[in-house]
Parts: sequence; structure tokens; C-alpha cells
Amino acid sequence: MSKEIIEHDTLNMAANHVAMNSVMVMEQWGNGEVYNEDRWIERGRQAMRQTVEGMFELGRVLIVLKEHMTWEKFADVCEVFGMSVRAAQQLTQATRRFATPQMQKAQSKLMELGKSKLLELLVEEDEALADLADGGDINGHTLDDVERMTVRELRAALRESRDTAEAKDKIIADKNKKVDE
Repeated sequence: MSKEIIEHDTLNMAANHVAMNSVMVMEQWGNGEVYNEDRWIERGRQAMRQTVEGMFELGRVLIVLKEHMTWEKFADVCEVFGMSVRAAQQLTQATRRFATPQMQKAQSKLMELGKSKLLELLVEEDEALADLADGGDINGHTLDDVERMTVRELRAALRESRDTAEAKDKIIADKNKKVDE
């Protein structure tokens, strides 16, 4: 056999393997449908939106429960929900923040980022988040940049910008102190 025939056979076997794997995945997870990338990406977007909407619904539930329970009972309920009290506090904080009129305008675009990125962005001011959703940037990063970042990269970028801002504030405060002296 020539080298070209062997390479051709190898390519055919690889293509057959990929096709068989696709069929198995679609049988198990595709509910009998044919694979269509655009359709599955849109489903992923819808699932992400439902997840974030569910997060806000859970936040509303937690706010109501927390206002009607002792702290100990609330902690027990959080455990029943399979979450820590800290996670419950983050959810209630996010829900309260996104209940304001300014943030409700930005909510739809920010929700597309997903729960983890949304929670990371909560350290920023409402105005900065609204500006980000309206096409602006937050600490030099646009919504597209934030979308492409991993949660870890976003956390590092936000921390770095906060540290830079704190350093600038300290320098300004030191200069003002010297001027006052």
C-alpha cells in the first residue's frame, strides 16, 4: 500500500469515529434531534438566562425568608437549599441591587454574562455597571471583553483596577497632606 492510501484510510477512520461519537451523543443527550450548532448555542443562551433568572427568584425567596426568620433558622434553611449563608447573602445582595430602576435597564445585557461573572461585578458601582451595559467600559474592559474573560480573569482584572485606584487615592491623599502642612 502506498503512503497516500494509508493516510486516506486513517482520515476516513477518524471521520467515522467523529461521526459515530456525534450519533452517540445525540442519542443520549439530543432527544432524537439532529445536531445543529446554532440551535444548540441558542438553547445554551436560553438555559443561561433561565439560570440567572432563577438566581434572582431564589434571591427574592431568601430575602422574604430572612426577614421572617431568626438567623439560626435562616442558616438551617440555607443548608436545606444546599448553600452556604455566604452564598445566600451574595444572592440577596445581587437581587437587591438589580431591583433598582437603573439596574433593571442594564439587567438583560448583564444577565447574559452568567451568574458567576455577575456576582463578581457586584463590587462595582451601579453607574459603572449601567454604563457597561450601555456600551461603555468598566475599568477599561467592554462588555465583549468581560464576556470573553473567564471568571478568574475578570476577578483579577477587577482586583487590579481596585488596587490601582487605591494606590492613586493614597498618592493624592499624601500630596494633599504635604500641601496642607
